[in-house]
Amino acid sequence: MNWNKMTFGKRIVIGFTISILITVTIGSTGSWLMNGAKVDSQKLAIEYVPEMQIAAEIRGAANRIMYQMRGYGFTEEEHFYQKAQQEMKAFEKAAKKADALAERAVYLKKLKPQMAAINSVGDEYKKLMVKTKESIALLAKERKKLDFNAAKYMKNANTFLVAQNAAFKRDLVKLQNNKNVNLDERNRKINIINDIIDLGNDVRVRAFKSQALRDPEIMESGLENFPKIDENFIKIKRITRLTRDIEALDNIQQAGNNYKEAMMQFLIVWKQLQSLGNERNTAGGEVIKASKILQEAASTATQSISDNSATSLEFSSIVMIVGLIAAIILGVILAFLIVRGIVTALQRISGQLNEGAEQVASASGQVSNAGQSLAEGASEQAASIEETSSSLEEMSSMTKQNADNAVQANNLMKDANQVVEQANDSMTELTDSMEEISKASEETSKIIKTIDEIAFQTNLLALNAAVEAARAGEAGAGFAVVADEVRNLAMRAAEAAKNTADLIEGTVKKVGDGSELVSRTNENFSQVAESTKKVGELVGEISVASNEQADGIEQVNKAVAEMDKVVQQNAGNAEESASASEELTAQAQQAKALVSELMKLVNGSNNMENTVHSKIPISHGQTKNIAVQNPKHKIEIDPSRVIPMDDDFSDF
Repeated sequence: MNWNKMTFGKRIVIGFTISILITVTIGSTGSWLMNGAKVDSQKLAIEYVPEMQIAAEIRGAANRIMYQMRGYGFTEEEHFYQKAQQEMKAFEKAAKKADALAERAVYLKKLKPQMAAINSVGDEYKKLMVKTKESIALLAKERKKLDFNAAKYMKNANTFLVAQNAAFKRDLVKLQNNKNVNLDERNRKINIINDIIDLGNDVRVRAFKSQALRDPEIMESGLENFPKIDENFIKIKRITRLTRDIEALDNIQQAGNNYKEAMMQFLIVWKQLQSLGNERNTAGGEVIKASKILQEAASTATQSISDNSATSLEFSSIVMIVGLIAAIILGVILAFLIVRGIVTALQRISGQLNEGAEQVASASGQVSNAGQSLAEGASEQAASIEETSSSLEEMSSMTKQNADNAVQANNLMKDANQVVEQANDSMTELTDSMEEISKASEETSKIIKTIDEIAFQTNLLALNAAVEAARAGEAGAGFAVVADEVRNLAMRAAEAAKNTADLIEGTVKKVGDGSELVSRTNENFSQVAESTKKVGELVGEISVASNEQADGIEQVNKAVAEMDKVVQQNAGNAEESASASEELTAQAQQAKALVSELMKLVNGSNNMENTVHSKIPISHGQTKNIAVQNPKHKIEIDPSRVIPMDDDFSDF
């Protein structure tokens, strides 16, 4: 099959067929690759992304449960436990969603075993929550026992001390009446019972401190005082003879033993609660670890699928781009071959016509256009020069006015510069004042801290005074009230000093911020002063330039008057050139008629106007007639005789 011998119709059909085949191939390949990307996207949307979301919900719920239970263990407040129950419901809801996803998932192989482990640990954590609640309730019960026995111990001990102090006074009266009494034994009883009270107070302080600091070892150290208390009871009972006093001592010792047992039981429950906290942390950590594994697995799979989809889409894009480039290149080649056949035939026919027509039409068009443009331009220039002359006169007057205004503006800018400098000095003084206020506030803050320290020391002295008053018994009761009031005043003074310190710190901060703002404003005023100075200099330069412009405009006005004369002469010459170009235009019309006839032949017209014949060379060394317009003759010529083509070209 010879391409050169084919008709134009067959060439076009073959070209379109090849383009369609390439397009179908590219579309099929792209559709196959896009389908793979679609499947991967469905995996992400239906399985992996929900897995990641559910794992995040489980992990978040576990963290929140642990947080609420930790708060419940620290504060023993019920609202923490209620919130933990709510978070447990959210955890169970997320676990159910994960179980449902594991049942219907096809690609999530790790989800089901991980969820089995998570559900098992979740059930265990739920049981630990119940045990924690029970332990906290038991701890509160033991704390009541602890407080009750401690109060009973101290009450009985103080009652015995009051009785011994009263007996000591009676013995003093007997001694004054020269009666035989044993004051040394009475004094020993008072000292021993004071030691018993002091040791009990130390135990109570350690118990309170251990609970406040959440340190069981402090309470355990308080248990070391009970053997000392028992030794003191042995000592005091040896020198006690009255039955009621022995019974009172037995009651005090029994209360102390009950207090000791309550402390030991409290420590047991407390350690159990701490153990439960550790177990909860371990179980919660396992849930978080398992949910993290799920998240990482889903994230890894998502990343892998995304990479595969990106690779597929990239390969699809490459295939489509390469295919399109190939189709474009092939289409260009086919179009070039088809068009070249047509263009070659037309070039043979229009070769000689183009040479003559282009030369004549170009020359006549250039001359005609130049003449008309010159004439029109000369007229427009004359009018424009007149307008320019009047405009220059107006510009000259406006320039003088601008020079005067620039002088006035320069004077105003100098005044403004002085005002800005005065404002700058004021801002500097304000900055110094703000710094002095800040220093004064800092000194006041130091004084408040000193007051706070004095209040703290006063509080300690009041506490020691209260202890000494308790030892003194009834004699120190009034002093105890005074010590208590002094302590209250010290606490109020400390609180007031703290509040005042906070206010002063806030004031210092605000003063510092104000000082910084004033510094910035001072810098801005400095920049404004510099800008104002520069503007004044620029206005002065503008004034000088305006005067120079006025002088230049007068010189331009003179030059425009001379240009007006030259333009009038150019207008006359342009009219003569326009008349000469009309002769060339008449000759160009004949060449245009030949080109018009050629276009009719290319478009397939069957009728032609009056023509005369001239011969031009064509392919194969033959000659054919081409029509040239002549108004005196009219001849009908078949277009197929002018441009020879293949038999099947009619299909085109």
